Amino acid sequence: MKIFSRLFALLTTAVAVSACDSQPATQAAADVDTSNAVKIVAVFDVKPEYIQKFVSMAGEMVKASQAEPGNISYTLNSCAEDPMTYTFIEIWRDLEAIEEHNASEHFTRLVPQLGAMCNGSDVKHYTEVKY
Repeated sequence: MKIFSRLFALLTTAVAVSACDSQPATQAAADVDTSNAVKIVAVFDVKPEYIQKFVSMAGEMVKASQAEPGNISYTLNSCAEDPMTYTFIEIWRDLEAIEEHNASEHFTRLVPQLGAMCNGSDVKHYTEVKY
């Protein structure tokens, strides 16, 4: 029974995180070809005392990033197995769009603040495997 209570609590957190953004998670239509896009998975191990502040600031990052012309998708996700782990999953048109994003005002302002609320982070870039 305890496991169901914990799962419910985690699901409630996930819904709250996704519900804080009334904008669509993507700018592109469902039929956009993302096979040449660059995907980013950025995982943050958030310190417990900063969860609410992290989610709030991350919401600002998501909204601003979704508005960028090179962005296809940008979401914040909470980990079902670990309530301290939050992951940005991003899809960008190309590397140039990522460079523009990394130089943006919201990125240069928010990323250091988000990082300071964490025990660590891991960011990886992915491209689709063609087979």
